[in-house]
Amino acid sequence: MHWRRDLSIRQKLQGIVMVTCVAALVVATVVFTFYDRVTSLRAKTQDLVVSAEMIGTISTAALTFHDPGSAREILHALQAKQHVINACIYDSDGKVFAKYSRDAAPGGFSPPPAQGNGTTIVARHMILFQNIVLDRDYIGTIYIEADLRDLDERLLRFVEIDFLVLLGSLVVAFVLSCCNLRVAT
Repeated sequence: MHWRRDLSIRQKLQGIVMVTCVAALVVATVVFTFYDRVTSLRAKTQDLVVSAEMIGTISTAALTFHDPGSAREILHALQAKQHVINACIYDSDGKVFAKYSRDAAPGGFSPPPAQGNGTTIVARHMILFQNIVLDRDYIGTIYIEADLRDLDERLLRFVEIDFLVLLGSLVVAFVLSCCNLRVAT
């Protein structure tokens, strides 16, 4: 505590300016980072919903005519989405009709039981179930599982940028506080 008494008024003012800048910048970076995470997660969810709707619409003929081969080919189009790990189409009875796995290990992917529409996040994966409807009749369900590595990588980049901006802003605040306090004295 004695060291604070030994500081000059200029040093105390400079300390107050720096602490205030740090607090304001930390709050701003946390808010921006949180906002980016939420909007990125929302965009990924919307992207998976649209993909599920497209796959569901395209697979109605395969389900109607009981052609699991065509349904597998349709699901295979999901390989274009590098973060989709697994996908599955269930028939109207909830039985697995066709499935896709990015890692084509034999017997590696065991689809969960079919569920109603919804999206959840489980163990760093986004899980989506979407009903497949033809002429207002329920004919099946699509399941898509995607990893969240892209969002984690984005968060890491965002935190790195936040740190650099915070550091740069603090240097500028320090220089300006030094200059202003010298002019004032």
